[in-house]
Amino acid sequence: MQRFISEDPLGLAAGPNPYAYVDNDPVSGIDPLGLCWDPGGLGPRYCVDRFIPTASSMGFRGDLCGPTTNGGDYRIRQLIRRGPYGGLAMAEPEYGETVAAIIPGFPFTRPGVPGLCGMDTKAIPLGGRKIVVYCSGWNGILGPSLSPPIQHVLTIIEDAVGNARVLRAVGSSYPSLEVWQYGGSEPRLLLHASSSTETPLDLFRIIRLR
Repeated sequence: MQRFISEDPLGLAAGPNPYAYVDNDPVSGIDPLGLCWDPGGLGPRYCVDRFIPTASSMGFRGDLCGPTTNGGDYRIRQLIRRGPYGGLAMAEPEYGETVAAIIPGFPFTRPGVPGLCGMDTKAIPLGGRKIVVYCSGWNGILGPSLSPPIQHVLTIIEDAVGNARVLRAVGSSYPSLEVWQYGGSEPRLLLHASSSTETPLDLFRIIRLR
């Protein structure tokens, strides 16, 4: 099975395919609450999402209802789960595509331009760990020379039993940032930072997100 039996109640507002579920890849990811992907596997795991929560913003098409799996054109998603040897591993980040909204009259898309994305972990006293997650990307039509970047570096502190918090986050003020933790009875929102833009120049600002 790779899609819902019935249509998404949000219709086309949630994306071009009203039957889609986790990009038609339910083996690799699940999205039971429509929040972000659960990376799957055992133990604490994380999803980091940069997305536009409105229908459109600053010329980019947004997700309208939050970090949906098949919407939005200016986004990055990172999935962090347990690796084959027990430590954490990061799946290949996903980069949203660009749309005609940026260049009216040109109904084509291009994949976003990836930057440097990765993750480092370090053990901390009493059995916990510090997780540093970083990523960057650019709009595929405008490219790194003209497009505002999506950038972030964030530090997650996880204790010995899996309780976690985002200690620090720095990055571009646009678009919004959310960090979710999975592995407990319910997904936990560790951080929500709304995009902070009033003029086009604000798209290029790097700010403290926490």
